[in-house]
Amino acid sequence: MESKLAGRPYIIIIVSFLVWSGALALAVGAQTNGTSDQKGKGDRPLKIIKKEPIGSVVGRCRDLDKGLFVSLRVEFLDTGKIGEVSITRVSGCDYFDTEAIKAARRIRFSPQVKAGEPVTTTRRVDYSVSGF
Repeated sequence: MESKLAGRPYIIIIVSFLVWSGALALAVGAQTNGTSDQKGKGDRPLKIIKKEPIGSVVGRCRDLDKGLFVSLRVEFLDTGKIGEVSITRVSGCDYFDTEAIKAARRIRFSPQVKAGEPVTTTRRVDYSVSGF
């Protein structure tokens, strides 16, 4: 007796895929549910209240018509203060980079909270000046 699916290998492939993807979805759902049980009700992400602007760089940086961009790595401490600030991408203007670091140190924020406790986190903060 010949199987009804013998001449249709694509059906077997599709059914196999659906079974596999269903098992994967169940596994992901179980993993997600496990982590959500550990999550405290007081959890919240880092919230930047005020990002300080950079002062004027006119006359201090060349090529302003192209614009400037600097990327910083900023440590947001659990105490509500700014920790270490470092440059991950320079702008090409030392004055602008220095002013961006000073501005980042003045950022006001509410720390990230996990399991009801504030935690130290590190985020990327960018500053830019558009061309004139």
